[in-house]
Parts: sequence; structure tokens; C-alpha cells
Amino acid sequence: MKAHTHAIGRKLLCVLTATVVAAFLILLPFAETVGSDASADTVSSEAPVSSETSDSSEAPVSSKTPVSSEAPVSSEAPVSSETPVSSETPVPSETPVSSEAPVSSKTSDSPETTYGTPEIVAAAQTGIEFSKADILSRLTPVLPYAVFADFFKLAAHMEGCIAVDCATINANFGNSYENYKTYCDSDNIVEVKKIYNGSASKTFLFGLYDDHNERVGDIQALTLPMGEDYSGALSFDVGSEDVGDYAVNELDSGEEIIHAGDSFDGFELASRTKGEKQTGTPAAMNDISYIKGFHAINGTFPLNTADPSNKLIVGSKCDVRGYQSTGSCVMYGGGSIYSPNDPEGVIKESSSPYVDIPAVLDEMDSLSEKLAQTPTTDSVVVENYTASKIETLGNDQLDFTIDENQLLLINIDASDRPESFGFPSSSKLKVNGESAGGWKKIAGNIVINVYAKGDGAYSAYTGTIRNAGYMMGTLLAPRATVSGIAQTYNGRMIAHSVSNDGGEIHGIAPGSAGESIVWTFVNTELSSAIVLPETGGRGTSVFCGTGAGIILLASLFLTVYRFASIGQKRKRSKKFSSAKNR
Repeated sequence: MKAHTHAIGRKLLCVLTATVVAAFLILLPFAETVGSDASADTVSSEAPVSSETSDSSEAPVSSKTPVSSEAPVSSEAPVSSETPVSSETPVPSETPVSSEAPVSSKTSDSPETTYGTPEIVAAAQTGIEFSKADILSRLTPVLPYAVFADFFKLAAHMEGCIAVDCATINANFGNSYENYKTYCDSDNIVEVKKIYNGSASKTFLFGLYDDHNERVGDIQALTLPMGEDYSGALSFDVGSEDVGDYAVNELDSGEEIIHAGDSFDGFELASRTKGEKQTGTPAAMNDISYIKGFHAINGTFPLNTADPSNKLIVGSKCDVRGYQSTGSCVMYGGGSIYSPNDPEGVIKESSSPYVDIPAVLDEMDSLSEKLAQTPTTDSVVVENYTASKIETLGNDQLDFTIDENQLLLINIDASDRPESFGFPSSSKLKVNGESAGGWKKIAGNIVINVYAKGDGAYSAYTGTIRNAGYMMGTLLAPRATVSGIAQTYNGRMIAHSVSNDGGEIHGIAPGSAGESIVWTFVNTELSSAIVLPETGGRGTSVFCGTGAGIILLASLFLTVYRFASIGQKRKRSKKFSSAKNR
């Protein structure tokens, strides 16, 4: 009898356990529904109040990070009027140093300059290995200038800013409209930011529409994974067109526009928000030139016209005056450089140097020696030559192709031409089909490093470089003399002494300065939606949980029914036995 009682107890325990499990599985999907609904409410409350508004609470995110998609940050001490760069501040060659603060050459009474701070990727310098980002970061102090030198003879008109210790001025200088046009010709972007909360992976479709509400170009798709508050982005390139002339719409599977508040496929478009148009400025550009002192000003020269206006900061001992009734100028030896409509267009530096030219050239000297030893990496294509080899090239032998995100580094060991060498007219540098001369944007992704080597040691080249106009890019020769450039030079020159006899200099810096605008879409999953099992999501949980619960309840019913049947049989058996015994 006791064994029979224990058996019944075990069976009842099993029945109780099955009942608890069944209840849990049945209630679980509804718990998920409550959680998902709460998440949907949270996202909805974060979404802009208006369905379609012109003011975005979202900060536009540009796909084109100035300065080449990498942030130029000096690896050495930044140039600053408050803290001049010291050549006594060494940076270990093994570990490039990035700085979170952009380089500033600002003094208390000088115009503010902003440089941009995209992401920096430090080079792994085992074996002197550099990334494109690291090279640009180390070039940060010189990137805003078309000429950076101890001495500069401006023999012919140029378009670009300068930073020099001593200058002879025979023409005008400063950035022009062309400097900015070079950056804005093909970098205007309409961006889409998608915020989505849902329990299933989903693909969203977007179309670009012009001011006549006609769709332009191809539809783009964005797939986001299941989960809560997932965000994604895509962009439409509109070339040089005004981004404000375009709109983005979300589309259904029939390529029809979904308006804010509409529902489709179990989701509601909670909001569609247009951001403010943003116009960038290359982080490697500014409109401020610096001349510490003068050897001569041979005439009267205005700063180039640009928007924003060019400014000139001169040494504290220079003679700065007003110009007519609206402008300002610096006078030297009967000549002058003036800003016609800006009383602070020409100002003096404070007691500290606006730019410490010698210290920065020391940094560039150290960088040149390191670049001379760097190998090719994913983002840096290295080509090595000797000066004598360069002079003998012909038939377009300096012709290269690089990817958009790569930098071309041409190392030239000039040890075999210690006094001087020249670039050949028979083999002008050509990169991605663009030859030296004119205005060439590709010059922002080229570095030409000239150095010397002896007894295994690398050092700065101190000779003369001729015909630089047949090349383009950043000419890194901090102890050399550059003269007789032969034709227009695109890029910047970093040298001990520069004279642009024979050609103009066009300042071409890395990066872009196009327009951008962000359209933000927020989708919320409808709380009543149940997605079928084959599509995934909450429907799967409800279906499986309910099915399992039904099966377990059926098993429980059958078990109880069986016990009841057995009990009835035993009763009848006892009655039969009792009757028989009688």
C-alpha cells in the first residue's frame, strides 16, 4: 500500500512540474511583448515631435571627414602662440603620438583658426611602418600652408597661404576661390540616418528626390538586424549640386513613398526629419598667413580675395597701419601688403611667435628621416628612387595609380646629387591619370620626401631642388633650397628656402569641404503585430510557446484522465471481489 502511495505521489509531482513549465512558456511571449512595447515607447519619445520638420535634433554626421578621412594631429608639440613648439621636446620614433586637440597657431589678438579632428590611427612603428592617417597627423603643423620655410621669395602670383620667417614679396598671395572650389566639386552628400526598434531583421528602402519630387538615381537598401534601437546610415552623392535641392523618402516594397505616420509590413514610420545643411572646410586649410619679418616688399599688393577673407599676421616689430579708412596694411621699405576692407586683416603677433618656424622644421626633418625607411602598407604606397635615377626618367615613367583612401609616398635619396638635382620635364608626375600642373586635387594624397643617406644614417638633404613644378603633392625637404619651379606647382613646399621663379604655387591640401545634410527616419514596430514563424520575431515566440503549452496541457489532461480511469477500474474490481467473496 505504501509503495502504491509513493508511485501516485511521484506521478502527481510530474504533473505539477509539467503544469508550471506550460504556464511559463505560455506567459513568456507576453512578457516579451510588454518589453518590446516599452522599447517602442522609448524610441518614439526620443523621436522628433513633428512628423516632418525642418529642424533636426539629430546632429548631422558627414561621411566625408575633413582632412582625408583621417584626423591630422601633430605627433609633436602643437604650434601655438602660447606655447611655442620646442625642438627640445622629443617624440619617440617608435610610437607616433596623436593629439586630441587640433593644432592652433592662435594668439590672444589673432583670428581664430579651426582645423577639424577626424579619427587618427597611430602607426605601428616596428620597422618604421606608417599609415596614411599617421603621416597626415605628423604633417598637421604645415598642412594649412602652401609654403612653409625659413626664407621665401615670392616671385610670381600664388594662391595659398604661407608661413615664413623672412620674405621678399613681389606679388600677392593667400587663398582664393579656386582653393575651395578644388574641394567642393564632387563631395556634396545627402545622408540618411535610420533609427529602428524591432524584434526582427528588416530591410528598408530609400529614394532620392529632386525639387520636382522626381526620383533621382537608384533606390538604396539598408538592412538592420533584430534588436532594439538599432541605427544605420547610407548616403547619396549629388556631385556639385546643392544638397538643399534634394529630399529623401522611405519606400515600401512597391517603391511607393511611405509618409510619416503611415504603417507598412508591421511597422510605423514614426518620424522623418530634415537636418540643417552643413558646409565643411578642409581641416588642412585656413585663411591666415604668417610672415615674421621682411627682406623686401617690392610694390603694393592686396591679399587675395576669398570667402572667408584672407588675413596676415606679421612679427611684433613690423610696421602695421590702417589702410585708407576701412582696411589695414603692413609697410616695409616703401612697399605694402594690405587688406582693403578689414581693419584687422593685417595684425601683429603677440610677444610669442604665432608659428615657431624653426621648431616645426625640426619636426619635419625628423619625419623625413622616418618616412625614408617606411615600407608600403595598406594605406601608403611607397616608391623609392635616387636623385640620379629621377633625372634620367622619361616617357611618363612616373605614372601611378592609387586608391582613393591611399597616400602615395615617393622617397628620393639625393645622396648621389649632394649639390643639386632637378625633376625631368620628360616625365612629369602623373597619378590616377592627372598630370602635374594646373589645379589637381589628387596632389593632396601625395608626399615627395627628399633626404640624404650616408654610412647607414639618414639625414636632411641640404642641396638645391630644381623644376619642382613637374611634380605635385607635399614636397618634404626641410633643409633644402627649392628654386626655379618651371611651371605651376600643386600642393605645398616645406623647405629651408623657396623661390617660385617660373611658376605659380597652388595650395592643395588633403581632405574635402563639400556640403552635407542628414535626413533622419525613425521606425517603430506595431505592438499588435505578430510575425509568422518563418519570418522570425515575436510571432515565433508566441507560436512556439503557445504550441508547447497546448501539447503539455493535453498531456496533463491525458495523464489525469488515465489516473481517473485506473481509479475507477480499481473501485469496480474491489466491488466485484467483495461481491464474489460474499
